[in-house]
Amino acid sequence: MIRWKLHEVMALKRIRNIDLAEALGITENSIYRLRKASEMPRLTPQRLEGICAVLKCQPGDLLEWVPDAQQTVQSSGGNGGGYSAPLSQP
Repeated sequence: MIRWKLHEVMALKRIRNIDLAEALGITENSIYRLRKASEMPRLTPQRLEGICAVLKCQPGDLLEWVPDAQQTVQSSGGNGGGYSAPLSQP
């Protein structure tokens, strides 16, 4: 799951909902919904860029990958279909 950390970043930078809303040209209620989301909401690249510009942060500051509790790693021998770096020749 991708965890959305807008609430944490806004608190850290002491930015209020109304301040971010005015800077982005959207309603305070829209910011409230974005801030309360625990998983990453659907955002346009322009909206994400606007949030990052106002908060002076990188997109990665707003996101955190958290493994799902139900997610299991299945062993199928080899590398399980994942990436395997080529072996270097001496």
